[in-house]
Amino acid sequence: MIYDNVLPITMIEFEPYLGKVFNLQNTELPVELKLVEIEDTAQGRPWPYRLPKPFVMIFAGPPERIVLEGLRVLKAPDGTDYQLHLIPIMTHDPLTTGQQYQVVIN
Repeated sequence: MIYDNVLPITMIEFEPYLGKVFNLQNTELPVELKLVEIEDTAQGRPWPYRLPKPFVMIFAGPPERIVLEGLRVLKAPDGTDYQLHLIPIMTHDPLTTGQQYQVVIN
């Protein structure tokens, strides 16, 4: 299947979702993931005006249900579906409970 009208995902598109919960669609059991961080990975470097900037998003999920790495469909709070490559990561903050996931857009 070829998508002719697919636009690149941008950091600005996800900023309104910061702190909001997404529902994972393509898993056996329902999983909610909260968008807890967005980081501009081009920060401080010159970036071509017409290219979308790369960025990283961190999602937090429950500790009892670990989602394996892969291409996942996340439904945003407004109903928009995003197909993103979700990667479980080591949670480095001792105050954080649950599992965190990273999505890299570059």
